[in-house]
Order: sequence, then C-alpha cells, then structure tokens
Amino acid sequence: MAGRFQTGSVRLKSKTWYGRYRKDFPDHREQVSVVLGYKPVMRTKAEAQAKLQQLLVAEGVNEPDYLERVTKPATTFNDVADQWVSKRLRELSAGSQHTIPVRLRKYIRPAFGALPIKNIRTAQVNDFVRSLTAQGLKAKTVHNIYKDFRTIVNWYRQEQDQPRACFYVKLPRLSNLPPRWFTPEEVDLIVNAARGQYKVFFRLAGYSGMRCSELAGLRYEDINWERGVVEVRRSATYGIEVQTKSPAGTRTVYLDAVTLQALREHLNGRKESQPAAG
Repeated sequence: MAGRFQTGSVRLKSKTWYGRYRKDFPDHREQVSVVLGYKPVMRTKAEAQAKLQQLLVAEGVNEPDYLERVTKPATTFNDVADQWVSKRLRELSAGSQHTIPVRLRKYIRPAFGALPIKNIRTAQVNDFVRSLTAQGLKAKTVHNIYKDFRTIVNWYRQEQDQPRACFYVKLPRLSNLPPRWFTPEEVDLIVNAARGQYKVFFRLAGYSGMRCSELAGLRYEDINWERGVVEVRRSATYGIEVQTKSPAGTRTVYLDAVTLQALREHLNGRKESQPAAG
C-alpha cells in the first residue's frame, strides 16, 4: 500500500533540501516532491528528514485509514443539502419548510451542488452573490438565499464537530428607507374593491396591523367584543397552525368600531371554533 509506513527520501540540490514521498489520490497514485528548506538555514540532512517526517504526520499518510480517506468520493454540497432536508428542515416553521426548498432548487443547488463541500471558498460565494444580483433579485432576497446556503454548510460542519465556516462575503446593501405602508384612504379603496370574506380580511389587515398568518389563525374565541380587542395567540401558514413568529407576537390588538362591526356582520352569529376571518 502506497500510503502507509513511509519515511520518504531527502536530497540536496542547488543548496535546497527536497523531500519525496508517495501520495494517493481518488483515481491515481503519484510521487510528489516538496521543498523542505535551504542549506544556509537547514544545515544537516537529519534536520531535513525531521522536517519531512513532520509533513508526513500532517498529511496522515501513515494513518491506518489514510487510503480509505483519500479514495472515497468527496462529500458534495448536494449530499449535505439532502441530509439537511431529511434531518433538519422538518424542525423549522411551516413557512421555512415551504420557501427554503424552493430557493435551494432554484438558486443554491445549481451553483454549489456538485462542488465538494470542503472546497467551497469565499471567491465562489461572492461570484454566486453577484450572479443573484445580476438576475435582478432584491437585496433582501439575496441576503435570505445566502443565509440558507450558510445555514446548511454550518449545520453539516457542526455535525462533523468542525468550526463554523467563515466566508468573507460582500452582500448587497439593504435599504435604509422606511417600509412602505398603506394610508387609510388606500386601505378603504382595497376593502371596497374586495368581495366576500376578503373584504373583512383586508379591513382587519389594514386597521389592526396583524400579519397575514396571524389573521389566518384568528378564531372566534380570540375576540373580546366588550373590550373591542382580539388576542393574537397563534398564526397559520399553509394550513398549519403554529405559535406566533416571536414571543412579542402574542399580544392584544385593539379594533376600531367600524372594523369590529364589519367582523360581526361577517360572522353573522357564528360562534364555532374556526378562523374568524375565514
């Protein structure tokens, strides 16, 4: 076996010490030559041999599992992503379970899928980020896609008891402008144009500030008619009821009289335990 119990050989040429040893690769074996030092600094052959032994130890060429390690197929990003999807994805929120696989399929796997996970470097990640920006994606979307990629890589490294990967990525700058919101006049235009259950849904959204998922999870027993409030206790995404996005999301929301009356008329006496705006 080429990779085991080697001492290598040392020779001096033009005042430079060279070391030679055999190295195995997945598809071949070759003899490699390395510079060990220069004669004025490394005076004796014994010093050169000691340096070569240090290199052999660092390479692990005399370890029992060396040949197995160098000949087995490299773990690719696709291999890691498949593991992450089967083991970790199910533990995330319903929204993440829906959106991350889409971003994986559309953007991340085409860029990194076939690459060995250990060979991915900052330069490749920056090229990826630039390609996303060139496609016209918004800065926030680019940030989210990169976070998905980084999360999967670092999940795998943690599983292997390795330190987190550090990529020196140049992400597009996020906007500092305040978010756009609808004026009361614009909300009224939307509500007046809506039909059926969407009329009260948009009214609640515009005048309560509740998230779409919180509105979808609203139930009759969450409404306090006497106080004119709703208690936000849950959210619903893709038909699955879960906790609010954060602890602060569990809160009391006050409704104006018009919104409260619109909700009362929509329910039309119904009190069963079902989404109130459904």
